[in-house]
Amino acid sequence: MDNQIIPLEEKLIDFNGSELMAVKCNDGNIYAGVRWVCNGLGLTDNQRRGQYIKLNEDLVLNQGVKKISLPTNSGNQGVLCIELDYLPLWLAKINAGIIGNQDVQERVMQYQLKAKDVLVAAFMSQPMTELQILRGAIDQIEVAQRMALEAKEEAAQANQQIQAVKEAIIQTDRDWRRWVNKQLQRIGFKLGDYQGIKNESYDLLKQRGRCNLDQRLDNLRNRMRTAGSTRTQLATANYLDVIEAEPRLKEIYTAIVRELSVKYVA
Repeated sequence: MDNQIIPLEEKLIDFNGSELMAVKCNDGNIYAGVRWVCNGLGLTDNQRRGQYIKLNEDLVLNQGVKKISLPTNSGNQGVLCIELDYLPLWLAKINAGIIGNQDVQERVMQYQLKAKDVLVAAFMSQPMTELQILRGAIDQIEVAQRMALEAKEEAAQANQQIQAVKEAIIQTDRDWRRWVNKQLQRIGFKLGDYQGIKNESYDLLKQRGRCNLDQRLDNLRNRMRTAGSTRTQLATANYLDVIEAEPRLKEIYTAIVRELSVKYVA
């Protein structure tokens, strides 16, 4: 989509028994809707698709082809248009002599000779009214505001991603457990599954650390029981206690949490 091309005035012009759509834009140029030209010529679907390909692949014609956002029954959509200065060249490249249908052949020749002049005349025959000028200015302001809002939202999202990466990478031993919980909670919120991400992180640790966390947790509770810990203390002992007590597992698990943070949040 050519976001810098803003339509100011759109018209449907009767020509040779068909309607052509043309639009005047903020760059001062007038563009013709390619689909309307093809329909007016009486081209088949395959022939029309062939012309679309030609417009996109021809090194000269491609310079005059734009996708312009225009209102349709389905809302604003990108419409393939060609600048009027390029319209005669495009039409001249359609060889009327090899078209078997006599009616289509005659229409092609009429378009080659007159279509551009008719479309230009439709916009030059009368100046734009004050209301049209005002409407065009308002449209430009609305487009500029929308683009500014999109840029602001993209910048805010980028800042959030940068902050997430920073927090995932920067971590100290002093706040290790709080950092782990914060990262997992953030991922869980993003995925809508808090327990699932915890289980995934522990499963990865079991694989990479080649350890049995359940057995290690049982061993920890046995030691705590021998040391006289209360039932509450025994019940609240968890995998993080096991991991934090073992430097090797702690290092591996820290790397896992970082990877998950970057993967799901950043």
